[in-house]
Amino acid sequence: MTASAGTPDPMPGRDDEELAAATLESLAAGQRLGDEAVVLILRVMTRMRAHPAIAQSPDLDDAVIAMASEFIVTKAAALSDDLAAKGPRLSPGSAIALLVTYVTNWLNDEWRKTAFGSVEHRLSQVLSKEPKFEQVASGTWFLTGATPGHWDGNEDDLAAAAFGVPADVPKWTSTTRRPPLAANASLVAVLVAILSRADAPLSIAVLTRVCLARFPHADDPTEVGFEDGFDRLDEDRSVEDEAIDAAGAPAAFAEAWTLVSTLSPDEVFILQNWTDLTKIGAHLGLGRSQASERRRQLKEYLTAEVGAYTNPVAVERALPDAFRKWTGKEMST
Repeated sequence: MTASAGTPDPMPGRDDEELAAATLESLAAGQRLGDEAVVLILRVMTRMRAHPAIAQSPDLDDAVIAMASEFIVTKAAALSDDLAAKGPRLSPGSAIALLVTYVTNWLNDEWRKTAFGSVEHRLSQVLSKEPKFEQVASGTWFLTGATPGHWDGNEDDLAAAAFGVPADVPKWTSTTRRPPLAANASLVAVLVAILSRADAPLSIAVLTRVCLARFPHADDPTEVGFEDGFDRLDEDRSVEDEAIDAAGAPAAFAEAWTLVSTLSPDEVFILQNWTDLTKIGAHLGLGRSQASERRRQLKEYLTAEVGAYTNPVAVERALPDAFRKWTGKEMST
């Protein structure tokens, strides 16, 4: 697979696995990441142009190149060391999967450095942990057990409802960490007010825009990585609290993307032609019963992998879109 979309590919005649194999060979010889690795990073970044950290740019091609360059500057050394340490045990496909994980985690962190990304992250935590809220089939959020009506799309009206709720914003003196949005109980009350006024499920993007209006202090230029602890309401958050990170829509898409990127060409073909056992069998050189067994094994594998994530429902919903963007093909199941 080579690069897609409008970003130029410096090595169009070489596929991903060939570049990964060359990179592993260079590292085994004691060299650092070379041209093949740079091209592979550019390709992965190009396929992840739908990630909000890239998609927010008005020029996606320029953003892809800029983000790939910044990733190389900040993460190439760590990636090189990791690949070199694991090299003897890595296949080219596994090396690509590791690279995708690095890029995904880095993009998530870059997104959370923005005001929108940090607020979205915090709201995802609250919505996922608080029993007052539930995620509905469309991936939007609503009040648990409530019967939804119809929202007219007026975000100003939602902001008015949010401003009508008193909020406890902790005092903040740090100059290196982003200020917390509000105390947890206040955020819950504000979200209840917003959803009650809408009388309908809302996307995390809409909730984030309204809360940015309600809490203008969150629109802060301070850039602090997630590992530095931004957006914490206290210093003794549990491991469970940190794990809720996977509940946000961008994180679920990234996890689905990581899973899809590990699929073999045969597995991609099976997912693309799920209901046609004859076609699957012909492609694999197997009879219908053997093709059915391969399909069952793939389903079992995907079920186990998806189930291992913190929010498996969100990851499962994100799989078709991730599959489409990674392979350029549609899942038939």
